[in-house]
Amino acid sequence: MINDLNKADKTWQNREEVPGITIDEKRSKDLDDAIWVEKIEDKWKIIISIANVGLFVKRNSSLDTYAFNRAFTQYHFKYIDTMLPEDISTYKASLLEKEERPVIAITITLSDDFEIEETSIARKKLISKEKMNYFQVDYILKSKKT
Repeated sequence: MINDLNKADKTWQNREEVPGITIDEKRSKDLDDAIWVEKIEDKWKIIISIANVGLFVKRNSSLDTYAFNRAFTQYHFKYIDTMLPEDISTYKASLLEKEERPVIAITITLSDDFEIEETSIARKKLISKEKMNYFQVDYILKSKKT
């Protein structure tokens, strides 16, 4: 059973928004996680957001069982074999750039010495600031070293 985004949980749009960017293969369409790292005074805040597909897939349904057994999307040379139907994986649940989506957000606060000070897990919403690929991120990280 596939639930409609607006009918599944009408309160998700009222959730607190968290920042994030997606980092995936260039051809990826099922963007299921996002990350955000921010320095705030003498602390680091890391947010990992996971697409809340539970709003679209009824627990213990045949689709839930199928996705559980499948476990992940497979990227083949000529095609992509998604874990969930394309309507969910690449549209409704995908953390598309500049689109509001429901997520489960894990927030970790670290000291300046990278000791864990606080953690939380909560239902939030995300509007991805940017879709990045591995080459872009690698370039940015390498350019910051010089």
